[in-house]
Amino acid sequence: MIITEELINQFAELTGDKNPIHLDEKAAKEGRFGKRIAHGFLIGSLISAEIARQYPNAVYTQQNMTFRRPVFIGDEITVDVQAAYDNIEAGGQIVLSTRCLNQKGKEVLTGFGVIV
Repeated sequence: MIITEELINQFAELTGDKNPIHLDEKAAKEGRFGKRIAHGFLIGSLISAEIARQYPNAVYTQQNMTFRRPVFIGDEITVDVQAAYDNIEAGGQIVLSTRCLNQKGKEVLTGFGVIV
């Protein structure tokens, strides 16, 4: 998915997270990254969409996330979800390795999720 200004603005409206680092070019320019960045949870929400594609009808019960790099307007994000451990035979859970990568193949978000 390509991260657009419109997507960031919509996420800000939906969540109420109107931190200037996401919305105000002038404020962001003075900040740590020098320009606007996407909300971390916007990128994290892409994991949920990928889990829904790979595991229809699963219930997503847990996620931890580490934000590795900023995501900028125009970045293309790819989500990688892999089963790391499963206990399906016993009616248990699946632990997933989750990553989001930018167009350069650099990890922007890493973590683990759990589905049942």
